[in-house]
Amino acid sequence: MNEIDQLKRMIESSTRAVVFTGAGISTESGIPDFRSPGGIWSKYQPIDFSDFLSSEEMRRETWRRKLATDEALTKAVPNRGHRAVAELVQRGKVTSVITQNIDGLHQMSGIPAEQVIPSMQFIAASLGVECEYCHVAHANEKDDKKPKVTARKMINMMIAINKDNFEGHREVTCYSCHRGSADPVGTPIITDDEPRRAGGEEKKTGEAKPVLPAADELLDKYLAAIGG
Repeated sequence: MNEIDQLKRMIESSTRAVVFTGAGISTESGIPDFRSPGGIWSKYQPIDFSDFLSSEEMRRETWRRKLATDEALTKAVPNRGHRAVAELVQRGKVTSVITQNIDGLHQMSGIPAEQVIPSMQFIAASLGVECEYCHVAHANEKDDKKPKVTARKMINMMIAINKDNFEGHREVTCYSCHRGSADPVGTPIITDDEPRRAGGEEKKTGEAKPVLPAADELLDKYLAAIGG
């Protein structure tokens, strides 16, 4: 069995798959990626955030590059890769799409916006950090920094908590604990009381009370994910 057949079998047997995408899925739409021949880094030298802050010339150059690439973004339309992912979402096989891209092509392909998680912006805003907090400068593909490895574990934990306890809905996020800080400043409130139902809907007779995880269990998962 080849890799494509293995992937097909995994998708067919799944009920709550999550798709991760990066720049490569949009190259067929005319948007260049970063590292391929003819990609962005073959034309431009990366600008460090520290240089962006300290140099007006670097800020001007950043905006010049953005304007130069905006034309490709504004003309791009979803390609067969985006449409294939959208079809899996519509069939109920995929519950969320986590993407590094900011082109909006997943949403344009028909995936509801609430099911598309823009990973880079979301992590940066939730933790109050810049790209180089996780990435090695000029070598984003490397996994040499511990925060990058930890971030992946935390994303998996977040998905698992929402899947196991909230029917896959995005109730717990990075911001739930971090609140804009690189280190967690709080933990979600865990209560034994039944959540209040929307619209005053009362619990039906004989309906089983949902089993929620204990606070200690959630904290243990959190500590295990960050290597504590």
